[in-house]
Parts: sequence; C-alpha cells; structure tokens
Amino acid sequence: MTSIERTKKQLIDELVEIRKRNSRKEQELQRLREKYKYIYCEGPALFLTIGMDMKIKDINKATRKNFGYSKSELIGKNVLEFVVPEHRNKASEQLRKALNGEKNPELEIDVYAKDGSVHTVLISRDQVVLYKRDHPIGILIVGTDITNQSELKEELRKSEKKYKAFFENTGMPTIIIEEDNTISLVNTEFERLSGFSKREIENKKKWTEFVAEGDLKRMGEFHRIRIIGSKKAPNKYEFLFINRERNIRNILLSVSLIPDTKRCVASFLDITERKQAAEAISTRNVLLQEKNIALREVMEQVKLEKEKTEEHILTNVDRLVLPLLTRIKEKSSQLDRIYINLLEENLRRLTSPFGREISRKALGLTPKEIEICNMITSGMTSKEIASVLHVSCRTVDTHRANIRKKLELKKRKINLITYLKSLKVTSPL
Repeated sequence: MTSIERTKKQLIDELVEIRKRNSRKEQELQRLREKYKYIYCEGPALFLTIGMDMKIKDINKATRKNFGYSKSELIGKNVLEFVVPEHRNKASEQLRKALNGEKNPELEIDVYAKDGSVHTVLISRDQVVLYKRDHPIGILIVGTDITNQSELKEELRKSEKKYKAFFENTGMPTIIIEEDNTISLVNTEFERLSGFSKREIENKKKWTEFVAEGDLKRMGEFHRIRIIGSKKAPNKYEFLFINRERNIRNILLSVSLIPDTKRCVASFLDITERKQAAEAISTRNVLLQEKNIALREVMEQVKLEKEKTEEHILTNVDRLVLPLLTRIKEKSSQLDRIYINLLEENLRRLTSPFGREISRKALGLTPKEIEICNMITSGMTSKEIASVLHVSCRTVDTHRANIRKKLELKKRKINLITYLKSLKVTSPL
C-alpha cells in the first residue's frame, strides 16, 4: 500500500471517528436538552424568563402552580407588579445588575400570589443571561419559595424572644451550662448574685468557679452523670456559693438537663437568711430548754421549801398554839370557851387538808360566810350561830343560801353540812 493510500485511509478513519464523536455529543446534548426541559417544566424550582424591559416572557409549571396564576395572566406583565412595594427597589436593582451581566448575591423578596397571599421567594445568585446573535435579550431567574421556612424562622425568632424574656424575668438567678461546664447564658438576677456582668461570665467562666471547694467534687459528679442522661443525679440540693467579693452564700440549686441536648438550665435560690434564722431559732430553743430545766429545778426547790414551811407551821400549831389555847380555855367563861373552841377548830382546819380545800373553794365567799361555814362544819345550828354572831336566824339562813349559791349547790340535792364535811377527806393540793 502506497503512502497516499495510507493517508487516505487515515483521513477516512479520522472522519468516521469525528462523526462518531459528534454523534455522541449530539446525543449528550439531546439528553441535556431533555433533562433541562424536565427540570424546567416538571421540576419544583421556580423558573421565570424576563426580557430587557423587565416584562415576563415565560414561566414554568411550578411557578404557575405555586402562585395560582395562568400563563396568560403573567406573560407580558412587568415582573415588579407582583413584588410587594417595600421590596420593589431592591428587586429592580438586582434585575438591572443581572441584565448588565453583573453577579448578584442571593435575594429574598416577598411576592403576591393570585389569592392575595404573600410568598417569600429566594432568588438564586445563578441568574442566566439569554443571548441572541451575541446580544442579551433577557435573563432566566431561578427561585425557591421559602415561605414556610420564613414562617418557621419567624416562629423560631418569636419563640427565642419569649424564652429569653422568660429567662430574664424568671425572678431567680438562672444560667445555661454547656457540656464542658462553661456558662453560656445568664440573666440579670445572676449578675446581682455573683457580682459579675454578663460580658464577664457568658462563654468565659465555668460554673465551678462559683462553688466552694467542699462542694465541688460532689457537684462535679452530679453534673457528669446528669450529662450522660442518668436519673441518679438529684435535681435539687444545697451548696455554698462564692461571689465576686469571696462572700459565701447558702444556695438551694434547681438544675435539669435541657431535652435532646447536653446543656443544663440551673436556678439559684439564696437561702442564706433563712438558714441563719433557722440556726438562731435552734440556738434559742436550746437556751429555752436549758431555762425550762432550770425553772423546773427552781419550782421543785420552791415546792420542797413550801412543804418544809407547812410542816414547820403544823408543828408549831400543834406544839405551841393549841396547848396554850387549852390552858386559856380552862380559865375562861362559858361564852369565851365557845369562841376558843371555834378558834381551836379553825386552827386545826387551816392546818388540815380541809382547810386548804375550803380556802380554794371559798375564793368568792365573804369573811363572814367563811366564818359561818366553819361554824356549820363544827355542828352548830343556825340558832347557835345567830347567838354567837348576835344576828337573827333569818340573817344566818340568808348567809347559808348565798354560800350554797357560790359553792354551786343551789340546784343540787346535797346538804350543806354534808358537802362541807366532805371537804375534810379531799386530798391536799
């Protein structure tokens, strides 16, 4: 085979190869066209073609469905007519830059749907400039309806705002603790308790810096097992808190794990004054108990002294007074003997259980009524009592009636002399 024949064959082979490659490229291009067509026509993304005059040239199915318009209601309309007034300027500026071939960042704008509702659309930074014979004729805008995302973001923002308001106004010092013990958030009450500002604490200090050394190991273990999800860690306990001035405060801590996180929320109740008051009360109770013991001892001593005094009086009456009255009675007249007998009987009664009982019962009786009670108990009749007292029998009967009333015997069927004599067997006070 000559060189010319070889060259001709090579050229034919190369031409065949070129045709094959072109065929593959055409097939690839066709696949890309079909893919683009599918994405444009059936995909969820919003496609909008805008001319240089900012009028809508074409829209895809997803855009029509999303906003509720038909194709005829949009084609030929200025795209800015569908943008809310407050967003028209920035939308116009972005479109102008895109038509000039300038790159733009992503843009969120609010757009009216056919039913009047407002949708938030995120315009992609990848806006395609369309050309015809090397001249730009418009742009292809790609967007995504993020209304639901915006609503979720707004709800999240409101929720965070409410949470922060609650966190700030809870009325108790409160903090958020991260897994590594760092304090990430504090409220104003904690600033007051600690003596540090939020700027000095948040993401800079650890909760361990506010705990007395004696409580640190115990609380560190509680935090460790709480973070791993164990329920063995108590949610409430007391510890000693150290503030900026190194002053110690008694704190009742309430702490719990925030669900689905490794973070904890902790609230602090300052019980220093309560503890001090309890300790003061405890000290006073001890002193009071000691005083009660001392008082009982004094009362016991008084009782003993009283018994000794009573015994001394009884002895003196028996040994000194009564013998003297006996000798005086021997040398007295009949009338004097009656008085001496009464005096002797009264002395015996005063030093007997009866005497003490009649004194207690007769707190409301007059001296005269007590005298008549003694005479009645001695067995004297009303006539004899009247003779001794130089009064009428009617007067004595009136005194007897008053005595029954004061001794609460008026409505009871019991003889006065029987009642008075019954006091003789009453136990001593």
